Amino acid sequence: MSKILIVMEEVVKIIRFEPQHFARLHQSLCKYLNENTYDAKAFCYVLYLANQDTFYELSGRRRFQQVGLGEFLDIVDHAPYRPYKTIVQLYCSLEVLLESVKCSFLIEQDRIYIKRIDELMTRIELMFAKEHGIDIYSSETVYSICNHHLVPFDNEPDCCLMKDFQERQKLLRETKECTSCNACNRSRVEVISLNDNDDEDEDEDGNDEGNESDNTEDTDDPCEACPGCEHGYYIEG
Repeated sequence: MSKILIVMEEVVKIIRFEPQHFARLHQSLCKYLNENTYDAKAFCYVLYLANQDTFYELSGRRRFQQVGLGEFLDIVDHAPYRPYKTIVQLYCSLEVLLESVKCSFLIEQDRIYIKRIDELMTRIELMFAKEHGIDIYSSETVYSICNHHLVPFDNEPDCCLMKDFQERQKLLRETKECTSCNACNRSRVEVISLNDNDDEDEDEDGNDEGNESDNTEDTDDPCEACPGCEHGYYIEG
């Protein structure tokens, strides 16, 4: 029973990645580490297979058909060019990839790619320490707020140091003012004009109540045309 629990705990930590998840990893390896695109693709494909083998062996689930090399390369080649915004996110992605692949499920000739992950991570650590004078995983970097996945968060940090990230967030809040946008104004004009035409024969009390309800609805409801803040719209100051 305890052995089953240990296996299940290991499975919980294993993330099963899809081919499209490796596209940004490939692009980032080429951008930040100047990796040869063919070597980077081979690296990604072998680790994709290793991740699939690891996940299904530990979980005992029915294995789905794996994507072949040709289809994998086609997915990677036609993916939008969106490398990670920082080398810190690349480091986090390599770290979680290393955790999601067990060496025992790789054939001997492919085990060199596990060592390759270690080499790339060490290289990034040295590069980062040389440029910034601190460890890449320290609290002074954005390491703690990056996504430990091959796919970053939607609000992925665009700078490496936490102090720079906080300053940008503060500046962003200060330079954005929540106010009515043109789309909202147009909506109000249209609603008022329609109500004026439809309610010509109604008494004045009815018109006042209709206008008050319309104004309240326009004020409280977020504007779908320009979402951003709690009211749904931002205009930069």
